[in-house]
Amino acid sequence: MLETFVSRNNRIDGYWALGSFQAVLIRSSVEAIQFDLVEPQDAASELRFRQTLSFYRSLLIRIATSKRVPIERITHGYIEVRSLSPTLIECIVRLTLDQEAVLASSKNVFVRVHDASTEHQSGTTRPTTNSFGA
Repeated sequence: MLETFVSRNNRIDGYWALGSFQAVLIRSSVEAIQFDLVEPQDAASELRFRQTLSFYRSLLIRIATSKRVPIERITHGYIEVRSLSPTLIECIVRLTLDQEAVLASSKNVFVRVHDASTEHQSGTTRPTTNSFGA
């Protein structure tokens, strides 16, 4: 899931999603953007990036199904994005199974703040896409 999230195919309005996340983190007082994959919340980041949240919730269900893990066993789960510097972010995926087993991975990614005036928009018109057919 983490590799899909940090992929250049993770786009919002034709632009790399991580650049949009970096822009929000740098331009606001937000310390982190967190996408809760299990429990719906009304957090501002979830409203702002609802297509991203929807896609990764669906992806979690597809992965769990393919691994024959009942979705009810996943009691907590989130993707978190933190800015480490103006050009570096940390992306973390953390899942808890049956209140005990924790699966976690993280990756630091070089990314610049999204700027539509200097970036090339991809040809897609879909709000959020990825190479796995979202």
